Amino acid sequence: EDTVLHLSSLCRHASLPITSALLDSRLPGSSNFHCTSASTAKAHHLPLSIRRACRQPLRFYCACICHGFTNLVPASEHSDLPSNMDGPVAVVGGSGKVAQQCVKQLVAKDHKVVAVGRDASKLEELFGPSPLVKCVSADVEKPETLKAAFQGVSGVINASSGKGYWSAEGVDNKGSGNVAQAARAAGAKHVVMVSSALVTTKNRLNPVRMMLNSFRWGLMDSKLRGEDRLRNSGIPYTVVRPGGLTDDGGGASQLLINQGDKGSPGRVSRADVAAVCIAALEHPEKSAGRTIELAAQFADPPTPLTTVFDGTVPDSTA
Repeated sequence: EDTVLHLSSLCRHASLPITSALLDSRLPGSSNFHCTSASTAKAHHLPLSIRRACRQPLRFYCACICHGFTNLVPASEHSDLPSNMDGPVAVVGGSGKVAQQCVKQLVAKDHKVVAVGRDASKLEELFGPSPLVKCVSADVEKPETLKAAFQGVSGVINASSGKGYWSAEGVDNKGSGNVAQAARAAGAKHVVMVSSALVTTKNRLNPVRMMLNSFRWGLMDSKLRGEDRLRNSGIPYTVVRPGGLTDDGGGASQLLINQGDKGSPGRVSRADVAAVCIAALEHPEKSAGRTIELAAQFADPPTPLTTVFDGTVPDSTA
């Protein structure tokens, strides 16, 4: 039976040295536990530097006490150190609005980011000097440039999309495959791709799809082929297909998750898209091998990001 354990009880025994033996006596199997707070949201804001430094149970628990995180749950139920987030996250398409949101939200979580775009100086202007952000010049149409950009990253968010009228084939299709292959070669554990709702051919007569497919030559067709390149690359993946994008603040919405590309799902803020992409890396056991359509509506309570992928099914069974 899973029982919530309170580290605060240890503080009542300040006259006793806090030793491994004491922890073992009060918290049997302590090495199988990770920290979480009474509020799951707060748990995700435990500083990454503390999480990395405190992998030994004793040091971890002492740090938790200092930071006010007093509850524990079994690691099988919750972990603040998912394998896809134990190193820097590369965000491709760093000057795009969704990519900017990804970078900003990762930094807010005290996580290291490699911002990847064609012009590193432009990225540096966007994100300013930060010890958590490394800006790298690379081009998804030139796979050799991605190799260096992805060295040492644990996960990749690909939010790139072509800007020129003829760019979709090279960026959204072939470029997505290049990102996937380079990420796999570099040892990354997960790639999250930002695609679009309505990409599948079942929606080929949808007026919105037809407009977008003409806005940039073959844009939606190229995105669909790019998705398939990612799926066939052999690296764990998640495809996020947002509906109409807005610049609303996000974070206060009920997220609407669908699968099967069954028409336009509605509108969603870029901030919410970024949050879901990060959640996919944080919860690979729920998100890997899945494609979702994403929209949002203003309603209380907002959707906890820990539950975004609950109830979704892998692409092989969708």
